[in-house]
Amino acid sequence: MALKPIQQVGVALAAGTALLGVGYVGSRQMRQPGEVAFAPSGYAKVHVAGAVEKPGLYELSGDARVSDAIQAAGGATEDADPGQLNLAERVVDGAKIHVPEKGEVLPAPLVQQPEASASQGKKAAPGEPVSLSTATQAELESVPGIGPVTAQRIIQRRAETGGFKSVDELLSVKGIGEKKLAQMRAFLKP
Repeated sequence: MALKPIQQVGVALAAGTALLGVGYVGSRQMRQPGEVAFAPSGYAKVHVAGAVEKPGLYELSGDARVSDAIQAAGGATEDADPGQLNLAERVVDGAKIHVPEKGEVLPAPLVQQPEASASQGKKAAPGEPVSLSTATQAELESVPGIGPVTAQRIIQRRAETGGFKSVDELLSVKGIGEKKLAQMRAFLKP
């Protein structure tokens, strides 16, 4: 028994609707309420603290600036000292942004970069280039392209020569070639 064209259209619509319904119900059951399966790329979750109206954890776009984070937290309080802030600095995922009060002396950077762990494979983008002459092993490891072994070799070379006068001197460190140096250059200073 052959179906008439109008019946074929009806069957196709019914089948499509059933498939959409099954997909929707299945996707809803896979996710528990309040649980986020993943954070979309292009977003940064930051902790805004200090002299802001609503301190807390905020999710911002990946290209957000410190000023955007402060606005998300309800804006700065009257006690805030905006002269100590770099409002144009980009925020990074996992950062803590402390907005100082007037008269407060800040010993640490306002935007604290998250710790990079070898297991995550992520490198924090420093707000200021890392000094080859004074950096600790952990600071060197925060630079893309520098792992624990390379950081130790840089520190050893620094001890042997008394420091670095140029970032190009890294070419004398075993394991660093032109390509790797090009990857690291923007994150380093002598």
